[in-house]
Amino acid sequence: MILFSNWQISADGTVIARQYDNLSRKLVVVGDMPDGYIWDLLVSIRGNLDIIRLGPMDDGIGVLLTADNLSISGNYTIQLRGTLQADGITIRHTNQVSVYIPPSLSGDAQWPTVPTEFTQMEQRMEELNDNPPTPGPNGMWMLYNPDTGAYEESDVPLPEGSGYAIGDGLKIVDGALTVDTATEVEEDNTKPVTSSAVYVQLGNVEALLANI
Repeated sequence: MILFSNWQISADGTVIARQYDNLSRKLVVVGDMPDGYIWDLLVSIRGNLDIIRLGPMDDGIGVLLTADNLSISGNYTIQLRGTLQADGITIRHTNQVSVYIPPSLSGDAQWPTVPTEFTQMEQRMEELNDNPPTPGPNGMWMLYNPDTGAYEESDVPLPEGSGYAIGDGLKIVDGALTVDTATEVEEDNTKPVTSSAVYVQLGNVEALLANI
């Protein structure tokens, strides 16, 4: 775990991960993080540099480490970089700290040939392509958030005439407009009934006729 305070970071002394660990260990930065920044972790060891984009996690911001991130054992020098999201050009760095990654006996991962952040960006683009925007129930586009794995309402309105209000007998299920049906036939029911409810009701009528 990395501790953040007023643009100073420190390591808590625990082993973050071991060489060649893959998708089993997280590097998490906790503290009073300023809002409005995009966070990158700069990592250096033996002349090799990697840049890893950090995302929101329950405890703060962080990343799930891959074997490529941990392909070299030894003392890593790390530094946090914040880029102001409002303009994309205002950048601030923290101090540098050293963390030790113990060696493992086997593994065939290689240090990334391009910074990890570019691979992460490519993965995010693939997720966005696989989850295109959908019309929302409030007249706004619903956009997929790769960080949460869910759709969220945006502030972008749908084209005029494409919005709709949800009335009686309709409902939204997983972003899709569906019919709100009733499973039983009741005297004051105004909803459409399912075929199974109709079948049960017809059975009751047949039983009544048989007793007349």
